[in-house]
Amino acid sequence: MFIVEDKKDLALVDIVKENIVQKNIEFIVYTIDENLKNSDFRFISENLEKTITEVLEKENPYMIILHKKKVDPFISIISKPEHIKILDKFKKANFLFLEEGTTKIEKIGIILDFESEYDFSEFIQEAYKISTILDGEPEFVFSFYEEYYETALMKTHTGAEAKEIINQMRQEEIENTKTIIAKALNGEHARLKVLSGDPKKRIPLYLHENKFDLAVLSHHTNHLDNYISNIEISIAII
Repeated sequence: MFIVEDKKDLALVDIVKENIVQKNIEFIVYTIDENLKNSDFRFISENLEKTITEVLEKENPYMIILHKKKVDPFISIISKPEHIKILDKFKKANFLFLEEGTTKIEKIGIILDFESEYDFSEFIQEAYKISTILDGEPEFVFSFYEEYYETALMKTHTGAEAKEIINQMRQEEIENTKTIIAKALNGEHARLKVLSGDPKKRIPLYLHENKFDLAVLSHHTNHLDNYISNIEISIAII
C-alpha cells in the first residue's frame, strides 16, 4: 500500500513496482492529492492521517509506504519530522518510509537491538521476508556495547578480569544471535555484522558509511526514537 503525497512520489511508486514485479503481491496506491486521482490511484482525503486511518480500517494492509521528507536539522529541534509523528500515532502498523530521491533498494540493514528477554525471532522472519519481497540483500546488524559493561565491571574487578569477562560476554551474545537467526530462518543463509559501541549511534553510522539503502527496525527496538532520528536512509518499521 503506497500513499502518494505529491508528484515527486511517482518515481518512488515505480521503484517499488519494479522490485515486487512477478511476486503475486497486491500493490494498491492511494493519494492525498485529488488532482492525481485516476483509475490507478484511489482517493479518500487530502489529510494524510485520515487517509492512513481509513486505509488501516478498510484494507488492513501488510505495510504502508510513504516518502521520508528531508528535514532541516534546526527545524527538527523544535518540531518532529512528519514520519516520526506518523509512527507516534500509528504504533502497531508496518511502515516503509522511502528517502526522497531513492533510486534503488538493494542493501538492507536489519537492526538487532532488543531487551535480553525479548524474543525477536518473528522480527527476523518478517524483516527477511521484506528483504525478499524487495529483492534486497539483507544483512543483520548488532553492536556489542563494551563500554557499558566495562564501567560496571571495573568497580568490582581488575582491568584484566573485566576484559576477559567482556570478551566472553561478547562471544556468547554473538553465538546466541547466530542461533536465533538460524532457527528463525530454518537454516537459510544470512549475513551477520557485529559492531562495537553504543548501538543507537554505531549502527546508524555503519549503515550510512556503507551506503545501505534501507534500515529495518521493530516497534520493539530499544531506543527506537533515537534510531529513527539518527538514521539518514530509508526506514521500515515492523
